[in-house]
Amino acid sequence: MTSRVPWRENTLLAALVLVGGVLLAVFSERIFAGGGLGYDGCSYGAIITRYADVRSGALALNSGLYFRVVPALVIRAVMMALGIPLTVPHVITAFQIINVALLALGAWLFGNCCDRIGLSRDGKILGFIGIFINYVVLKYSSYYPVLLDTTSLVLGIVLAWLYLSRRTWWLLPAGIGAFFIGPNVGLQAFLLFLLPARKEAQTPPRLPRPVAATLSLAMVVGCWWLLATGAPHNMEAMAIALAAIGGATYCLSRAAGFSPADLLRPGMLIRLGLVAGLVLALTVLPRLFPTLAAFDWVALFFQYARTVLQNSVVRPGEFVVAHTLYFGPIMLAVVCLFGPVCRAARRLGGGWLLVVAFGTLQGLNPLSRQMVGILPFLVLPVCLVLDSRPLPRLFLWGMAAASLAGSKVWQHINAGADFNLPMEKQPAVWSRYLESTGYWMREADYRVQGVVVLAALILMAATLWRMRFTRRT
Repeated sequence: MTSRVPWRENTLLAALVLVGGVLLAVFSERIFAGGGLGYDGCSYGAIITRYADVRSGALALNSGLYFRVVPALVIRAVMMALGIPLTVPHVITAFQIINVALLALGAWLFGNCCDRIGLSRDGKILGFIGIFINYVVLKYSSYYPVLLDTTSLVLGIVLAWLYLSRRTWWLLPAGIGAFFIGPNVGLQAFLLFLLPARKEAQTPPRLPRPVAATLSLAMVVGCWWLLATGAPHNMEAMAIALAAIGGATYCLSRAAGFSPADLLRPGMLIRLGLVAGLVLALTVLPRLFPTLAAFDWVALFFQYARTVLQNSVVRPGEFVVAHTLYFGPIMLAVVCLFGPVCRAARRLGGGWLLVVAFGTLQGLNPLSRQMVGILPFLVLPVCLVLDSRPLPRLFLWGMAAASLAGSKVWQHINAGADFNLPMEKQPAVWSRYLESTGYWMREADYRVQGVVVLAALILMAATLWRMRFTRRT
């Protein structure tokens, strides 16, 4: 048996991602909406190429781009410093280079995370498949490069690496930076900072079942009332929703090993104070951009909550279909092994479990793009669970083949497209563009792909059960 050299394995993973990313950037098709910038990309492109108009208010931007103005300004400054013309083709190339470089860095850091939690070589390979062989990395990032989704994914890996390497205080600046790219990823950083990893694993205190059941019921009632009454305008619904969120937070905190007595500890008080101060600062920050529309933070929060709830009940099980199409069959393993995955997350740390819980709640929304930064926090616990049993080579090859097929890297979205017409005016192109995007996919695509995902879920459950039986034997 040859001895393992972790840094060589991680360098090989980074090299594979780098070479694959370069090939896809050169040869892959690209979205033709917005002159190749795409839809959200038009705003980023405008900030880079027409910042004077944005600053003066002559060119209005979506208020949701408050924080995301900053990354575009950084890219603009770097392009100007290097003497690169501020044109649309150069902006697209800049984003392609950034995406490929970040993915290579993410591959190396992910391999390091696998080493820190003690995964075998097969476990690391499985994790690599789950993170990098999927639709979001192989297809979407090259087809639609002028986005911050790839950056959010790599930021999630960076947060996981900081947490596992116990660089707790680095999570704060990382969280601040993440807020300008993906606010959800910034929130993950703060959750990790509040409950850092401990050297010794601790058994979390059990919450009495009647208390847990009561709080869960309050959460369900509060969410229903929130959806039905249209809060925040209804103060009663707002109060019940906040109480339900508070009860759910208490349950999750207890499960993560946090007790009310921890609030009195100086370290926790300092952490809470810092997080509260940062949240306040980020709330005041939009006032520095008066040309953008003002935020109503309370209304925005409840609008987001309603969006998650409404999208989750439009079509049955759509979030499972959407996340499987977007992130690959590793999500089916998360569904089948959800209990063991949560226990593995708890072993990694209380903050990690809170991030998994946050991702579970957010995952009810089939818009998978909004939870891309949580993927590493789901994949690593899955690898821990599966690595505790022998991983057959056939299983790894099957996961790789299924992930590659589900990535749709082979699909030609622009086939038969008229580049002089908007994409949404061309039904075939528009359907292919949206068929892996939850909520937006056509009903026919949802039904067909839903049947495929259901069959894959059954096959995954049977395979994992067989593996478990084999281990016991």
